[in-house]
Amino acid sequence: MRLKTFAFIIIFLLLTACENSLTQEEILDESVNNMTKLDSFAFTLSSEFTDGMDNITTLELEGETRMDPLEASIEVVQDIYEEEQESNTYYVDDMVYYKMGEEVEDLIKVELDETPSQLITAVQVFQSEQDKLEFEEEENEYVYTYTTSVNNTSFLESIYPDYLHSASFERIAMDFEYTDNIELHTAIKIDKETFLINELAIEYTGDYNVLNKDDPPTISEKIQFNFTKHNTIEEINLPEEDIQNAKTFMEFFGLDDVEIDENKLIEERNIEEEIKGNTSGNLMNEGRLATDGTWLYYSVSKKGLFRSKLDGNEREQLSESEVSSINIADDWLFFIDRTKGHLVYRMNKDGSGQRQVSGVYAEYLTVVNGWVYYIPNVNNPTGDTHILRSKTNLTNNDIIVDHSRQLIVANGYLIYKDYGQTLRVIDLLDDELRPDSLFANVEARNYAVSGDWLYYENVEDNYTIYRKNFKSRIEEKLVDQHSDSFNIAGDNVFYRNMDDDGRLYRYNITSDANQKISETAVHKLHVVENYLYFTLLENYEPEWYRMKLDGHYIEEADF
Repeated sequence: MRLKTFAFIIIFLLLTACENSLTQEEILDESVNNMTKLDSFAFTLSSEFTDGMDNITTLELEGETRMDPLEASIEVVQDIYEEEQESNTYYVDDMVYYKMGEEVEDLIKVELDETPSQLITAVQVFQSEQDKLEFEEEENEYVYTYTTSVNNTSFLESIYPDYLHSASFERIAMDFEYTDNIELHTAIKIDKETFLINELAIEYTGDYNVLNKDDPPTISEKIQFNFTKHNTIEEINLPEEDIQNAKTFMEFFGLDDVEIDENKLIEERNIEEEIKGNTSGNLMNEGRLATDGTWLYYSVSKKGLFRSKLDGNEREQLSESEVSSINIADDWLFFIDRTKGHLVYRMNKDGSGQRQVSGVYAEYLTVVNGWVYYIPNVNNPTGDTHILRSKTNLTNNDIIVDHSRQLIVANGYLIYKDYGQTLRVIDLLDDELRPDSLFANVEARNYAVSGDWLYYENVEDNYTIYRKNFKSRIEEKLVDQHSDSFNIAGDNVFYRNMDDDGRLYRYNITSDANQKISETAVHKLHVVENYLYFTLLENYEPEWYRMKLDGHYIEEADF
């Protein structure tokens, strides 16, 4: 009798367990259902980011969040190149407020494109990839892992914690636009009792090809996101008065009340013609070609630096190094040696007297009116780098901007980007190098100057090409297509049409004609004299081609 009773109990327990057991799909369904009802949580979030030069930056967040409406208070500790910074960040709906250290009284306020979604999106994305997930059951949690190799960032962007983008003021600019060839491993842990997420872990590596290089640097990041106090936080401690008195970025840095002297803008900037080492359009496309009117200087991948007369005669090799950002100043060439660690060098135009200028990796080298400008360590993840300026005789070496990501010099202005995509301007004709609000509302990816116009890819309009006049402030949209790199020659704008797989198009401003020129993707658009030069990939190696600016016939360049 006892044996039968014991057997009955065992069978009953087994049947009960089977009835209560959920499938992997049902667990995710239940988690999605419960996560939509989540109204608050506490969290810790850590990131260790390694850039293309093996520099490591860390970010540690600890805070509390209420979901509807969104409110959050976060303590931020970040280590950028061995410099630790502490700050506080607060969220109210689609606004984020930054407290930049104890010594700074005012908060900086920034409007987000959308309210951070945080956890619900992550579990929904995992749910959409159910057939590719690995499942494991631990004592108190269900664990789902996902490993993949992809050429697009859609999955990574979907699960990437919003707070990592926006809780740190320095990381606002960070995105995955230029990242591909991604190796991704990620996991979520779901509580067995509540079906709420306890943990999200992400590890990835990828190629970061912001500069359109043949050998882009590799970046990687390890992220750990842990959650507690689900649905138990009733109030977020926010500095209400400070939030009410918060300043915009422009107000905080004193750019909102900058007055522009229109007479100075129109008259003084035409007093002296700028002597440029290369055009900003060529430098935007890596500056592989430049001319002094007699010689054409050009860099060929894996072959070196050459010069020849404009008719192609008297070809000479000046260096075996592959170079970029070629600038001509008097009897000198300035360039970045891509073979020797991206250092800046100067040599005589005949190839003699080579001298190292910079001791660190550099980008965006430009020479104007006897001054050399460049940005060291451009590959860091936050864009937190400075602009150096020195005379062409290598004296007067000074830092003129503390935070920058990109630069051009034109019409007496230094035009650069710092943390975000918004253009910043320094008046180089002002002895105190004060900021100017000339392009305060322009958000650009690539940009260049021709004459009195700034041409740029508008971040807010799917990277279509706009232009804005220095004097009248008139702004015009030129093309409706998504551009990724362009160049200007007179009334013609040549651009890579990404709506047509990067093929070459020519837009004429006067006639409004928009013509397709090439049947294959092009790269590195350079304007030299009466020709447009560009590269095509043949057998995985870039080969130079050219066409007349007003023509259609494409021929191989004699490089």
